[in-house]
Amino acid sequence: MSDLSIRETPIEQCFIVEFPKHEDIRGSFQRKNCESSFRSAGLNVDWPQCNVSLNHKKATFRGFHYQEKPFEEIKLVTCVKGKIQDVIIDVREDSPTFHKVFSLELNENDNISLYISKGVAHGYLTLEDETVVLYHVSSEYSREKTRGISWTDPNIDINWKIFPEIISEADQSWPPLF
Repeated sequence: MSDLSIRETPIEQCFIVEFPKHEDIRGSFQRKNCESSFRSAGLNVDWPQCNVSLNHKKATFRGFHYQEKPFEEIKLVTCVKGKIQDVIIDVREDSPTFHKVFSLELNENDNISLYISKGVAHGYLTLEDETVVLYHVSSEYSREKTRGISWTDPNIDINWKIFPEIISEADQSWPPLF
């Protein structure tokens, strides 16, 4: 029996994944991945790459990124220190949720991860200094197949919790989705 909780998001094939948090006098224990639980839920279990992103300052934005075939990625994103506003955008033209945007807060205290399907652009905004984000990724990174969407695209309706201030030149150069 799995102790994994899965909730649907408004974007097809993207889920909020939660394991219980176990606490005692020593502190806490949080599972971030479990092959048998993911397999029984029909989720990806193959993670050939795992990444950690350290973000020194609040209001740092990274995104919106996705990869084209054959390097499309499923991502499992977890905030292990600090707090982020995680945002996904469906860029799959054949999807019933094409262009739909979903946002939620991930933080170090909740044992929640965002499971992001292939063909869905991902970005996040740090809400605290010294925030650390962990990504399990189903495909290895390909610079040639990496694509992005402008975070300032006026056709993408995002209610930012704070205004993004620190953004790489590469992330500022992505074109609008439309």
